[in-house]
Amino acid sequence: MNRNYSLRDVVDYIPASLQEEKEWRIVYYAKDPQSGQLRRKRIRVGKIKSVKERRLWAKKMIYNINRKLHEGWNPFIESENSRQYHSIKEVLEAFLRDKRGLREDTLRTYNNEVSFLQKFIKTKYDENMYAVSFDQQMAVIYMETTWESREIGAVRYNNILAVCRVIFNWMVEKEYIKQNPFDKIKKKKTGSKIRVMDIDEADRKKIRDYLQKENRPYYAIMMFAFHSLLRPKEISHIKIGDIDLEKQVVVVKGSIAKNHNTRYAPIPDVMVDLVKELIEGVYTLRKNWYLFSAYGFRPGPVRRDSREIARYWSVLRKTLRLKKEIQFYSLRDSGIIQMIRDGRSPKEVMEAADHSSIEVTNKYVKVARKESNGNILKKSTAF
Repeated sequence: MNRNYSLRDVVDYIPASLQEEKEWRIVYYAKDPQSGQLRRKRIRVGKIKSVKERRLWAKKMIYNINRKLHEGWNPFIESENSRQYHSIKEVLEAFLRDKRGLREDTLRTYNNEVSFLQKFIKTKYDENMYAVSFDQQMAVIYMETTWESREIGAVRYNNILAVCRVIFNWMVEKEYIKQNPFDKIKKKKTGSKIRVMDIDEADRKKIRDYLQKENRPYYAIMMFAFHSLLRPKEISHIKIGDIDLEKQVVVVKGSIAKNHNTRYAPIPDVMVDLVKELIEGVYTLRKNWYLFSAYGFRPGPVRRDSREIARYWSVLRKTLRLKKEIQFYSLRDSGIIQMIRDGRSPKEVMEAADHSSIEVTNKYVKVARKESNGNILKKSTAF
């Protein structure tokens, strides 16, 4: 019997080791289940400035690889228990595919942050590194880099941190990693929320008088925020077919709404004529036209991005010399408070405003005062 076997014929793997050449690599061998032969796997060690930190990172990677190889893991066999050894690039792409059905604004936020993460990993480490190798130290460095390079404030920093936690919590849920590396990173302290929640009568009059004369379509947008309690994204998606002037309601589809609840928002008496004016003359069969389109905020076939609503508001605020704390969302806040003052119960307001809980609505109750009861369509105070 021929016993002239090589070592590679009788072992399932050769442990990982570090090769410190011009380009540092971690190299190991595992048996290819199709050929039965050992195949080489190489992982590039990222360009970490400190040689000591670079060796430490490689040592941790080698330990994880060898432990898994010893437990029977094979990188050439794709199975559920090998998920931790998918590349971070593959996992981030899988995350975006899984979230592709979300609202446009949410998906845009995730796409942007994934793009920043991929660029960071590719620049400092290796885009093909295992997802499980992205540890807390890397997460800390990422947030430090984010703070310094993007020139952002504390609120934006905290929002980015929250998005990263969502992304990596998904990885934990899908068993790509065992622990979220962003969990222990603390938020930065912020001041109180800078947004006027109750626009006073003098500022309301400035806005009303200007828009009634200079931009009536945008005045209608403002009314949908104040009286119908719609968010900018919801307003930008209103189609002519969503409006029922006889019942005085506008349908807000769950696919557009923040909390995914389809609801019928009121069109009170004080704004009915303005909506009629906007759609007057539009061919009745054009129900798929957007009420506030890309054509000067007037009805048309092309939807106007909701961000344009906020941009125009910024211009309007400067024109009227209003303080910057009066944001577009202040209209909705003021409308909620006014609705409570007009006698609606917190539960009714919660449903009308599409709040996730009564606790959210109660924040507005604290700054509002009830005056009298009345039908929401008949007893709405004009802006």
